[in-house]
Amino acid sequence: MKYYLLLSMSLILGGVHGRESMEYEEATAPLIPQKVSHRNTIVLGNGQFHDMWVSIGRPKSGYRSEDNFRKLLPAYKGIDKLHNDLFYFDQIKLFEGESKESFWSYVNSPTSKGGLSQRPSMKDSKKKWPQILEEFKSNPPEKLFTEGRFSEMSAAEKYDFLLGPQSFLFTREVEYSDSVFRTYGAIAYWAGICHGTAPASFLFPEPKSEVVVKGHDGRSIPFSTNDIKRLSAHAWAENNYDIAFIGGRCRSDELGSREPDCLDTNPATLHLALLNYIGLHGKTLIMDNAYDSDVWNRPIMGFSYKYVHPKTKVRSRLLKHALVKRSDYPDDPHKWNRRIGTHYIVEVHMKVKLLFGDEGDQGSGAKGYDIHYKYDLEIDQKGRIVGGEWITQYHPDFLWMVYEGSSPETSEDLSINENLWSGKTPLSSNVRRLGQQAAKKGNVLEHIVRSLLELSK
Repeated sequence: MKYYLLLSMSLILGGVHGRESMEYEEATAPLIPQKVSHRNTIVLGNGQFHDMWVSIGRPKSGYRSEDNFRKLLPAYKGIDKLHNDLFYFDQIKLFEGESKESFWSYVNSPTSKGGLSQRPSMKDSKKKWPQILEEFKSNPPEKLFTEGRFSEMSAAEKYDFLLGPQSFLFTREVEYSDSVFRTYGAIAYWAGICHGTAPASFLFPEPKSEVVVKGHDGRSIPFSTNDIKRLSAHAWAENNYDIAFIGGRCRSDELGSREPDCLDTNPATLHLALLNYIGLHGKTLIMDNAYDSDVWNRPIMGFSYKYVHPKTKVRSRLLKHALVKRSDYPDDPHKWNRRIGTHYIVEVHMKVKLLFGDEGDQGSGAKGYDIHYKYDLEIDQKGRIVGGEWITQYHPDFLWMVYEGSSPETSEDLSINENLWSGKTPLSSNVRRLGQQAAKKGNVLEHIVRSLLELSK
């Protein structure tokens, strides 16, 4: 269930969006998601992570059991061994990695425009929620459908009319957006279903062409590639599936404290997750790419990094030119925070490539943008990575991955024993009934989404 919760708190975040004092390199994307509410307050992530409190970022992130990169392993198939030996990675010269997944640039369904009920004409509109709501009221779905104005309809409206004459999903989405506005007086522009777009963009095949299928009354309804992408993301956002998760969380009474659970993902976790799952095995994982407020999920497409000598700041691909003994580094700014057993320290400049959303036509390919992180790694005498400290305040909050082989099935999907829908005739009465039942709860049937994806190949 989606919801929107603001934490009432008096925190000075520093500058616009709390980023005035951050030391991080600008990403190459045209727009980096700004993740603070319209009230400049920390918010709770919605959807999949409704029980995870977003933490206040700071460079000192302790390495904890819940931060262990191995916690992601159950999500993957075919991985028998993981490594935490920095000398091993240096020996095999693993300085970069790329996911073997096939990504597609997703499209957003912003809450500020009705979520899945957003119509094509609203994409670039500057209208805000009260005006958008009035537009929905003046041109209700039934009117557009009766007049055959399919090109003006949203993905939710078209989906509803596959099932019957009533607009259950559309109404659910609009009512949710309106409840957010009535509760908080505004809707943050970034609010949406990134926890659905992220897995959909590589776990579902990319829709390649428009699909025309029969509605409940036998009329033909066109679904654009963007319609199908939105429905795919909605399925992953609102339906159930298993995930593996690592990272910190922070309860409301801990905000501003120095408790370990408020210190976000440790750099050792990020480094080892990237090198093991992506570098060695070509997998991917999903990351909330900054610590500061709302959950904003992106799949990782690849990474590359260089070592930096902590004292001289000389960059190198070779570990031996950047590694320094802890005993030879008396001016270490983090010396009081180093993990017990730390024998060596090395600075790392990591570039992570994240999937960037795009509303362009199909065939545009997956677009990525780069985020740069700087951190120290703490290594014991045997070369094992035992911890780390962030140099830049801008860093990930948590990492997660869907269990391979999972699917976003609804409870209603479990009652469907039919082949994928051909679209040449209306859906069966059983599927329509189950679809309406799910739509009343805000869910879309995976059976219908997969049918549309198959037809769009």
